[in-house]
Amino acid sequence: MIVLFSCTSNDSQIRDEISGKVFIWEKEGYGGNFTISLHNDGTYDYYVGPLSSYIGLGDWAVKNGILTLTEKSWPNTSFRFNVKDGELKFISEESSQFMHVSVENGDEFLQERRSRYP
Repeated sequence: MIVLFSCTSNDSQIRDEISGKVFIWEKEGYGGNFTISLHNDGTYDYYVGPLSSYIGLGDWAVKNGILTLTEKSWPNTSFRFNVKDGELKFISEESSQFMHVSVENGDEFLQERRSRYP
């Protein structure tokens, strides 16, 4: 028996799994935790740590199983991630670099166990 799954269905499941969650980089951010917050309305913010005054803002979407964060303040700036088991894995190919930190291909952003966003 052959079973086919639609990418759209999988993308919807991924969105439901990560929406409203906060993710923390597995490494030390810029003077503390580097966090990415994925809001239920399809927007996000990220903060590389307390030594930076910049807060990245934009929209997020899942297509073909890949999470893409598209920055509002900086044209042509986006970040891509694989999503597996509710965790984010950075894809350096076709991604921009975050300010003040060097996120490498495959680096993980782990789900904060207590989300700030219901």
